[in-house]
Amino acid sequence: MANIDFLLDKIVTKPFVLSIMLSTAIVSIFTLIGLNITGIKINLKIQVLSIKEIFMHNMLIKVILMISILTIGVVSNILLAYNFLIFGIKIRALLEQYGFGMLIHKVLLHGVFEIPEILLASAFGSYLLIQKITNKKIIFDDELLKLATKTFFVCLMLSIVSAYIESNLSIK
Repeated sequence: MANIDFLLDKIVTKPFVLSIMLSTAIVSIFTLIGLNITGIKINLKIQVLSIKEIFMHNMLIKVILMISILTIGVVSNILLAYNFLIFGIKIRALLEQYGFGMLIHKVLLHGVFEIPEILLASAFGSYLLIQKITNKKIIFDDELLKLATKTFFVCLMLSIVSAYIESNLSIK
């Protein structure tokens, strides 16, 4: 049991893991709030975009979320809260108007890849905030650059898959 406690202490004190937990909490809370807002109708007239257009849009969002590290996560957390509140509202309206099958077809197929990339980019955006809370100081070093690079490339790969699925399966 002592080994498990030691491992948990090591994991939970890692600022990036805590940043991911913060992003996940924000996504969960604001999606649930949005799901509880009723009476909104949505129009399913969806603009057909190419893989490149979807990819570029998604990567722009990820870059904004990651660059918000310069605001100690304020921008990324506000964007995350707002977008997932709207996401929850749209999910509720989509379910009420069109049913679960449409939800799977229009959202979940590509969302399986897109939501984790949003969580990772936002977690990086909040990294310095969590680092400040856990370490009482903000550290810009090679480790931060490595984390930024790894996060960006994982988001890049997820975005490619997500854009492909959204363009070829979800929108049509």
